[in-house]
Amino acid sequence: MIVNSVPNSIDNSFGNFTSERTQNVTIAKMDENVALVKELMRSIAVSRTNIQKALQKPEGDDNWLVNSLTKFGLLGEFSKSTEEIEAEKICKILEDAGGNFARMFDLQDELALFFNQKDANVEFVADHFDTPIGPRLTERGRAQVLSGKYRLPVVSWCDPDFEEPIRSDEIAFVVPTLLRLSLVTDDSPILTKTLDLPGFLGHIAKFALCHYNPIAAEWTTPRVKLRMIASYSVSFWLMVTILLTILTGSCMSVLKYYTIFAITLFVANFILFRYRL
Repeated sequence: MIVNSVPNSIDNSFGNFTSERTQNVTIAKMDENVALVKELMRSIAVSRTNIQKALQKPEGDDNWLVNSLTKFGLLGEFSKSTEEIEAEKICKILEDAGGNFARMFDLQDELALFFNQKDANVEFVADHFDTPIGPRLTERGRAQVLSGKYRLPVVSWCDPDFEEPIRSDEIAFVVPTLLRLSLVTDDSPILTKTLDLPGFLGHIAKFALCHYNPIAAEWTTPRVKLRMIASYSVSFWLMVTILLTILTGSCMSVLKYYTIFAITLFVANFILFRYRL
């Protein structure tokens, strides 16, 4: 009994190893098939888009009467040439083929993404998988990126005041001084209390004193955003305001118009931010 038990254990171990190896190979093959199907669906979407672009006629090619009757559905198929009808049939065949692939491999979302692309030359997202530190390319994804038609969505964010490097649209030697002054006001008790204002005023204060981090879906600590003064555009308008004040001699009048312009621009940016949020 003892002698016979050893070969049985070895056979069982070998059988388990073989089963696991077969399972891994099957999973790898399945992943490869899914990647190939995605490539086929992308090619189908690109072909369909190119055909639809070729079918589009510049305005004015047809008689205005024909355009009006077609618009109201009175001509329909009679206004189309044989080539246009055949091209539309091909588009329908491509759509059906893509739908069949999507249903077989449960890729309806990817198919909708491909078909909703407005430009056939747009960059598609390369094959990748998500990790705790962000997306990571597969071997196939690297080859896709090297082809130039694919991209990897790289999402990152840093504090525009304290973490971003000096930008090309900033006066470089002014930035360090402005940053030191902003650091003095960072997370000060007075600014923090301002964020607690009720209703609309609190939202305005938060937008004026903080930056929104879309990755973490949170706001930074409040500070006086002095770094924006280093921008060439802001510095230019400040210099124009000072110059007009010196030339006209009416400091209050120029300051009033500058303040109205700055408040209008701030409110427009705030509305746009809230709309996108």
